Amino acid sequence: MKNLFKIPIIGMLLVFLQVPAATLATDRCEFLRKPNFDACLELAKEGNISAQFDISMRYFTGTEGPKRNVLLAYIWAKLCSEKSPGTCGKLLVLLEKNMSHRDVSKAINQAIECLNSKFKKCG
Repeated sequence: MKNLFKIPIIGMLLVFLQVPAATLATDRCEFLRKPNFDACLELAKEGNISAQFDISMRYFTGTEGPKRNVLLAYIWAKLCSEKSPGTCGKLLVLLEKNMSHRDVSKAINQAIECLNSKFKKCG
């Protein structure tokens, strides 16, 4: 029964989180416009916070390109939160509710590795 309520709540939170991020989006990468995933990933690797948020959302929902992967969603949300703690921070909280403590620790370490490699080793 508890899981039945997670889906609608997650849906509402996703809409809430997307509204501020939509104002930051670029033409090549915007969650609702269905652009090329690879173009969006390239922008994310360039440090574009809108693209990082978008990639995180795509991994979290498993839509618009990649298969659902909460670990990669967390990594990109963590990278995004370094520059935009508001919207991306809210996404991190949501993701943490869907992950074990071990997975969160693993994702944090991978996000650090991603930053240290200048986005070359980002999962």
